[in-house]
This record gives sequence, C-alpha cells and structure tokens, in this order.
Amino acid sequence: MYISGFKIWNYKSYNKPQELRFEPGFNIIIGQNDAGKTALLEGIGLALTPNPHRSLKTLPTAESRIQNTSGAELKVSVTPGEIRASLKTAGTAPYTLPLPEPETEFCNSIGFTDDGPESLQRLVNWITEPGRLEFTVRLQSRKEGPAIEVPSVHEFELYPARKLGGVQLKVDEDGMFRPGDPAPKEGWIVVGHDVAQRARERIYRFSAERRIPGRSTPGTDSVLWPNAENLAQVMDKLMGDNPPRFRKLSSLVRQVFPHVNEVTVARTNAANVEIQVWTTDPSRGRPDLAIPLAECGTGIGQVLAILYVVVNSDFPQVIAIDEPQSFLHPGAVRRLIQLGDPPALPGWQ
Repeated sequence: MYISGFKIWNYKSYNKPQELRFEPGFNIIIGQNDAGKTALLEGIGLALTPNPHRSLKTLPTAESRIQNTSGAELKVSVTPGEIRASLKTAGTAPYTLPLPEPETEFCNSIGFTDDGPESLQRLVNWITEPGRLEFTVRLQSRKEGPAIEVPSVHEFELYPARKLGGVQLKVDEDGMFRPGDPAPKEGWIVVGHDVAQRARERIYRFSAERRIPGRSTPGTDSVLWPNAENLAQVMDKLMGDNPPRFRKLSSLVRQVFPHVNEVTVARTNAANVEIQVWTTDPSRGRPDLAIPLAECGTGIGQVLAILYVVVNSDFPQVIAIDEPQSFLHPGAVRRLIQLGDPPALPGWQ
C-alpha cells in the first residue's frame, strides 16, 4: 500500500488543485522557501486545519468573502494480497463489491452479462487479479473541524458502479476470492472505504521543528503516537518483547550515525523509562557514559522515531519527513535515504 496520487486545494499557498503522482520508495519534493512544501506534507498527513489561500485571485477586493473550506485528496494504491490480508481481519462483516452498471464498456470487457454466479466470479477475478487498484480518501477541513470523506462507491473510478446493490467478497479455505451473498442494505464495508481508513492510520509526518521526548511512562502500547511522545514506552516494550527487532533498530541507527554504538532503554525509576544513546562500547560496562536522548541532538530522536515505525511495522507505512536537512547532517540524510534501498528496508514509502 502506498500513496500514488495527491491533491490539495484552498490551503495556504495552494489555490486550485493539481494532482501529484508518487511511486513506491522515496519521493523527494524540492522547492524554494515558502513554496508550500510543508503545507503539502500537512495535506499528505491529513492534518489540515482551515487556512484558506489568500491572494488577489481569492480576495480581489478588501470586501470579498473567502471560502473557508480547505481540502486534500489521497489516492491509495493497493495489491490484491493486501486486500486479502485486510479481509481476513475484517471480522464477521465481509467486504462488499458494488455491482457494475450493466451493458457498459467495463462489463463487456470482463464478460459481466448478468448478476449470476459466473458474472459475479468474473467481477471478483478482475478486482483481485495481479496488479494494483486505486482508492480515494478526501479531507474537508472547516471551521467546525476536519472531516474525512470517502467518496461514494461510484467515485472510486474502478468501474461505473450502481449506487445500490453489491455482493460480498469472501476468501475460501484455499485463499481464493469468491463472491458471497448479496450485500445487505445496511452495514456495508466497501473495500475502498476500509482501504482508505487503513491508509490514513499508516501515515506518519515528521516536522522539521519537532523534538522527540526521550522519556515517558512505561506501558503496553506498541504503536507510536503521531507526535512520537511515547517513543521511550514503545521502544521499551520492543526491547522486552522482540529483542531481534530491537537489535535491528539499533543497527540501523548506527548506520545513519556511525558514532552511535548502541541504543537502549533504561528504567530511571518506577514511573519512567528513558532512551539512552551509547557512543562508547557497551561491553565496557559503563552505563554512566550512556547519554540520555534528551541531551542528544534533535536528529537522533527524529531518526529513532522514523526507524521505529519502519522496523516495527507489519505493513508498509507512509513516512513524510519535512526538511530533513534542518535536523540532520547531509551525510546522515544520505545514509538514511540509502536504507530505503533493498534489501535493507523493503516496501516503505
């Protein structure tokens, strides 16, 4: 799963939407100061607040009224395997495929002649064949607050779909997709709706000015918060529950910062755990020489949070990094980007 397309409109320096297209792996956006790079990443992270574009185009006179709604749109690209994995975790409510409009070019191309079992299987085969599908999620941000909007099924641009009528999508014991029962009138879980929501939950945006806290309370949470304030907690849990992954995390940090020998998490008292950075050889047994993360530069905390998301994710994540050169040396930026090449960190965008 990755973001394949993006639009933003009426937000800060952006007026009318123009679509950007992205590819798997690293996508680098460059531009002069105040060109809108940060605003763009805020949109990708679906973190918009009402902040409409102001120019002579939107406010031709001092008495003009401005449109207060800002918006962004993501196109999310997924594979059939990811749909299959999501379907297995959907619980008792199966996914629903909207039925296509009859006698259209799409129906003719896949041999969908009626709503019978053979035609329904052809529809299922088409949507689950090798390749990629794109779904859309929109954010409309108004004064009363942001609202995530998933377009109606006929706007997913997969095929011309009926506004009513669908078939349940199931996976049999052999892992093959099959059509199920007709969809109920209520309680649909349309494939695109679920995919869009999952995509929103897998977007992390790292701002240029954020400093990552190096201490937090211990706990059982393994999911890093979007603001990364629980980094010490989730790293402490990872160190205890999955030492190989923790060693992998420490190894990757060492590749970005060669002067760092190891990263650990120590309990400072009953109420706190603290990330410690070792610039000396830990085998010397000198914990008094370990440096608390709070006393290190901003870059180490940012990289720790970024790599934690990558190492501890069972599914691909979208990581948006704003101006990495503002908190990393150019050499460290280069080494961080090089980690994205196979086989170091496959599948992350």
